[in-house]
Amino acid sequence: MEQSEYAKVALFLEDVLLLHGIRKSVAPIVFGMYAYQNKNEQVVLNAYVKSELAKQAQTTKGTVENAILQLQQAELLTRIERGTYALHPLLVKGMNGLENTGIAIKNCLHKLWSFD
Repeated sequence: MEQSEYAKVALFLEDVLLLHGIRKSVAPIVFGMYAYQNKNEQVVLNAYVKSELAKQAQTTKGTVENAILQLQQAELLTRIERGTYALHPLLVKGMNGLENTGIAIKNCLHKLWSFD
């Protein structure tokens, strides 16, 4: 994981997670999942990828598996089929936008938590 890239999105990810009742220590795992997305914005989370995510986040594979369950319960991660997931589109858009501008954060947070 590129530390400088993670630093750009860390606060955004931590805030999103905390607003959904998930520990901010899960943020490096989410960032790792984002990095493993394919061109269809899907993440294949097999045993190897889970081990790599654990290594990158300096945690255990069990913690990664617990994070996956928590993210699914919070609807920030959607199971497409066995071992294939998709991050919430606004979460992805927010991380993409952080590479270019901070304005995307405000827009994504507003859409993600609007009560309309």
